[in-house]
Amino acid sequence: MLLADAGDPAGAPRVLLQRLLSDAPAVGGHPDFAVRDRPRERARHLRLGATPIADHAHWSVLRAPSGHQYCLTDRRPSTGTLAPATD
Repeated sequence: MLLADAGDPAGAPRVLLQRLLSDAPAVGGHPDFAVRDRPRERARHLRLGATPIADHAHWSVLRAPSGHQYCLTDRRPSTGTLAPATD
C-alpha cells in the first residue's frame, strides 16, 4: 500500500506500508528502502555500522546501530515495482 509519494522523479522518497503476517498483539513494522544497487548499498550500510540479519532473493534485512531493523529492496526507487534480474 502506497502511503505517501512526493511525486518527484528526481528521487524523492516513496513510503510503502506492508502488512506483516503475525499474531503479535502489537502493531510493528520497519522501513523498506528501494535501492538501485542492493549489493553496493548493503556493503555501504555495513561499513556504516549496520548488522546483517538475513538475505533473500529481492531484499536484505539489516539492523541499524540504533537497534532498529530495516530492509534494502531490489524495487525501483522511482516506481516501487520489482526491478528485473540482471543476471
